[in-house]
Amino acid sequence: MSKLLKDIECVARTMSIVQSLAPHFIALLLLQALFTALSPFVMIYMSGKIIDEISSKSDINYLLMLVAVSVTAGFIIHLVTKLFDRAVNIKRTLFNYEYEMNMGEKVLSMDYESVEDHDTHMKLAQIRDIAEAVGFGVGMLIFALPSLVRDCFTMVFSVSLAFRMFTF
Repeated sequence: MSKLLKDIECVARTMSIVQSLAPHFIALLLLQALFTALSPFVMIYMSGKIIDEISSKSDINYLLMLVAVSVTAGFIIHLVTKLFDRAVNIKRTLFNYEYEMNMGEKVLSMDYESVEDHDTHMKLAQIRDIAEAVGFGVGMLIFALPSLVRDCFTMVFSVSLAFRMFTF
């Protein structure tokens, strides 16, 4: 249990680093994952409503309105998803820039003869090697977080849709 708490603390610390280097980046990742997971379920739900209306042979105007809502909702969700994709790509670029600047800040503040020193370059290479060897913690969080959240939202939407199918 203490290992789990230590891992959660490490993830929280990593998220605070990401937040300090690129504000709102994690929120954009979460929103992107939400809309990506939501997209197919809106269409499945609306298709089910349209099929129900066709099978009940009700008002054609209501059926046309459901089709229009379905197409409009799909279009809007697609646009919002692409908007979040673009915003995440911009934030990811800014984060990578800030992260590299943060890593190179010490080198930039050194005297010229220290910057050109072989030991300085070896220590910097060692820091980068260690960061990559342990999974590049900050980068791995940014890479894994959207798919983890998207999968969680997909499970929640699937269960809620299945629950609704069998209870109504």
